Amino acid sequence: MDIFKDPIRLVIVCGLLIAALLVGYNAFYNPSAKETVFVDKSSYSSDKESYGQDSVSENLLEAEKDESLFPDTPKVNINTADKETLAELDGIGDTIAQRIIDYRNENGGFKSTDDLMNVNGIGKQKYELIKDSITI
Repeated sequence: MDIFKDPIRLVIVCGLLIAALLVGYNAFYNPSAKETVFVDKSSYSSDKESYGQDSVSENLLEAEKDESLFPDTPKVNINTADKETLAELDGIGDTIAQRIIDYRNENGGFKSTDDLMNVNGIGKQKYELIKDSITI
C-alpha cells in the first residue's frame, strides 16, 4: 500500500513529522543560554557617531545620575565632610577638596549646594556631575 495514494495518511504523516520537529526543537532549545554575537568592526568607521557611541555614553551618564539605581549611596554633606571624603567626589581631587574646605571656613558654610560653584575650580559642568552626590 502506497502512503502517497491515500491523502488522509499523507496528512497524518506530515503532521507527525512536524510534531516531531517541534518536540525536538523544544527539547534542545535553552532560552536562558546566553547567545554570543560577533560583530565585524572592520567595516565601521573609527568615528564615534558611526555606531552611536555618543548616545550610548549619554545614556550611561544619565543612568549614573539616576538615584533610584543606586539607592544605598549616601550623599556627602559639603558643610561637614573632610578633605578625603570630598576628594572622592567625581572630578574633585585633593586640591579642589581643600578649596571647598577653605571656602566653607571663610564664608561660614554653604547655604545651598549651588554655592559650590563659587569655589575656584568648580564650574557648571563639574557641579552637574556631582550635584546628586552632595547635600548641605
